[in-house]
Amino acid sequence: MKLSYDMIEENMLRMHTITMQLKKILDDVSLEMNKLNSNDVWKGMGSNYVFENYQKLKNNFTPIYEELERSILYLTDITDGYKYLDKKIQNEIMKNLDIKTPNYEDSRIFVSRVLDKEDNNE
Repeated sequence: MKLSYDMIEENMLRMHTITMQLKKILDDVSLEMNKLNSNDVWKGMGSNYVFENYQKLKNNFTPIYEELERSILYLTDITDGYKYLDKKIQNEIMKNLDIKTPNYEDSRIFVSRVLDKEDNNE
């Protein structure tokens, strides 16, 4: 599988968006749980069980949420570092070859060729 910086960045953004959505859902549920717990509509063993388990969920979510966000931050940091390094190496090579943009026309290895019917499985 070939990964590109764009794919990594797209997935990081998707992960961050999902993480934020999960947090929003938990915050919304927290509001509703607080409303429910603050009035006398539902009291007893059932409500105690639900509220205790909800607190466990809420307490366990925070470290998971923070670790997901740290992981995304780490990926953005290393991706930027690799991009910078790639650009630096590319610029150094172009300087050594005394060219302004990547150019493969004079290469004996990277010879452009026309695809024939066999290449296209025709």
